[in-house]
Amino acid sequence: MSCRDSDVPMFHTERAASVVILIPTYRPPHSVRDVIDELVGLGPIVLSDDASPATYDLLLRHLATKGIRVIRHHENRGIARALNDGLHVAHQFDAQWLLTLDQDSWFDRHQAEQLLRSAQEQQQMMRGRLGVLGPGDITLQGGASLYQRSDESISHVPEVIQSGALWCVQALSQIGGFRQSLTMDAVDAEASLGLREKGFSVLVDRDISLQHALGNTRAVRILGRQVLVTHHPRKRLAHMRRNRMALFAREFKQSPSNAVRTLRRIALNEILTRTTSRRFPDPD
Repeated sequence: MSCRDSDVPMFHTERAASVVILIPTYRPPHSVRDVIDELVGLGPIVLSDDASPATYDLLLRHLATKGIRVIRHHENRGIARALNDGLHVAHQFDAQWLLTLDQDSWFDRHQAEQLLRSAQEQQQMMRGRLGVLGPGDITLQGGASLYQRSDESISHVPEVIQSGALWCVQALSQIGGFRQSLTMDAVDAEASLGLREKGFSVLVDRDISLQHALGNTRAVRILGRQVLVTHHPRKRLAHMRRNRMALFAREFKQSPSNAVRTLRRIALNEILTRTTSRRFPDPD
């Protein structure tokens, strides 16, 4: 089913689903078909397209004919709207979980099934207080790792990235879903923060792996610590900084050390990105 309306369509639901899979798209690469093929049968798959040009009509129509639920929007408003589209559809299917993925991430079927089993186990152990569980072994381009190594399989973290995250639908609903005013950057961080404020746990499972693209990221080491330099355009860097500043007071109340660490990371990324801009110029 394909739709160009701004509202999320009602999908025909023959039965409830345990998990709904949401992939936000904008100018989607053809490789998005590979991850869809990998996850077909795990649960209903929804693509929320953020006003891609007409040149992508053929691909999106093709996916719609394959039973993928495609929601198309006229105006570009960022990833938060797409994530809320997925939450809305998850309610339609009475799903317990919402799995969110980037269009250029790779998550194989075995890892996705393992994530779902792990979340169900943790939810039972925590008596319904698990808010989100993400892969703890996230490899970025160039071999960089997103999380620090740990001997523990299941770890509490301040936030997860949305790609590969398995969100509890009920918990997300209690915080009002994803904050669309943020548009793009820190949307997943704000949702993680909102869950923690409500007493839900934010976890990663380090036995579960995901391959993820994050800008033109490179890892550098400063004083023995890994720093991720994303090489995003300057406008995007400014947007990242602004959104993180908007969350600082709430984050500081929850975890002063993480709030300060986050701002330091954002500042280092911006400085290093700008100093290496000649090697990685902003796109036109």
